[in-house]
Amino acid sequence: GLRPRRIEPYALSVQDEGTFFHDAVRAFLSQSKDDLNRIGIPTAEARMDLIADGLLDLMASQGPLGDSAVALAERRRLKATARTCAAVLAEHMRGSRFSTAALETDFGVEDGMARLTVNAVSGACTLEGRIDRIDEWAEGGYLRVIDYKRGGKPLALDEAWHGLSLQLPVYLAAATRKRREQSAGVYYFPLDEGILTTQSTDPGDVEKARLDSFRLNGLAPDDMDLLQAQSPNFTQ
Repeated sequence: GLRPRRIEPYALSVQDEGTFFHDAVRAFLSQSKDDLNRIGIPTAEARMDLIADGLLDLMASQGPLGDSAVALAERRRLKATARTCAAVLAEHMRGSRFSTAALETDFGVEDGMARLTVNAVSGACTLEGRIDRIDEWAEGGYLRVIDYKRGGKPLALDEAWHGLSLQLPVYLAAATRKRREQSAGVYYFPLDEGILTTQSTDPGDVEKARLDSFRLNGLAPDDMDLLQAQSPNFTQ
């Protein structure tokens, strides 16, 4: 028979934003695989602008964005955030010995003997998941895992140690087993607007604080040579 059905408002959701940023960063890294370690910020921003425009056009025609004043403001905000992320990605990778080796890597039963298992009451259980990004220093035999994160709290070593925050350690264990390389750490990369609260009016100070807000957060090795291989400016 007939029954009333609630119509949800057609609006941009947190999930829509997360999907947009993941898709934009993945496309940017795919297009920049051969030159990300040496391109400048203007080039990175221009490349991301083209990617973001394509994704946002699709969201406007088939998804939650329309042509209202509010939708146009949201579009500008999303595009500006994506542009900032691209600039920071280029800044992070400039001069690094690491390069992006894999995006959206699945792990699980398909890994055979390299799969991760835990002992449950009913027997061995295989862990499954998807890793956003794996960077590799092929000559050194090291890799690092990077997971994109929008909001939330940073990874705390004590929580990981006590089993309360295991997502990144599990990703790292899966990647090192799957690719048979050593660990260079595991990190969150923030997908945020880079909006700061600061008392400084000096553009240089504000830009430095903005870049610091995008600093990779996670578990790093106690090895200065390895850290500087990841980022020549690490000591700064």
